[in-house]
Amino acid sequence: MNRHKQLLRLTALAKMQRELELAKLSALGQRQRQIEAQVADLQKARRSAHSFATESPANAIMEGRFESFAHQRRDELDAQIAELTPEIDQARAMAARAVGRHSVLQKLTRKV
Repeated sequence: MNRHKQLLRLTALAKMQRELELAKLSALGQRQRQIEAQVADLQKARRSAHSFATESPANAIMEGRFESFAHQRRDELDAQIAELTPEIDQARAMAARAVGRHSVLQKLTRKV
């Protein structure tokens, strides 16, 4: 097999690897956005519950219970984001490497 064919095959493999790494990064980013949307929804619900708390003592009690739940849920969501952050950083680095590798192989293939 000649050098050009080898480079073409390596370039094709690098392209597949690039697409795989970018897909992994995209999936992790989507997961992070979903968690962040849950946090935003929780904040919105907290504001809504707080506005109803002034209407009656029963509502104030329910708002206090909801606030407790909301704090616990926020802590859980924050923990999920904290766990996801290093995975995203690693995926970003792997994707950057794969994109760079593919780019270099494309340039080499054009020169040969």
